[in-house]
Amino acid sequence: MLEFQSQTDRWMVLRFNTYVSLLWQHLVKEKQLSTKGFLPPIVGIVLYYGESRWTAPTQLSDLIDLARIFHKDGLHFLIVFSIRSL
Repeated sequence: MLEFQSQTDRWMVLRFNTYVSLLWQHLVKEKQLSTKGFLPPIVGIVLYYGESRWTAPTQLSDLIDLARIFHKDGLHFLIVFSIRSL
């Protein structure tokens, strides 16, 4: 996935994750998964051509205070509590 930026955007990594999530949801809905049922990996590239150096976060975990408790790169899983098994 390719994005062009002329200005540093603090929320770019969040916007990119939104794009990826929406694409994955579409692939699931359209049943366009791999033969093993996996989602494809998506590599994000930002081509920044601004005057100053890029200073915005490059990882979603840098925007979330508690993300480091769960995983060094952010929230990569969902905690599910089944009330049937309690």
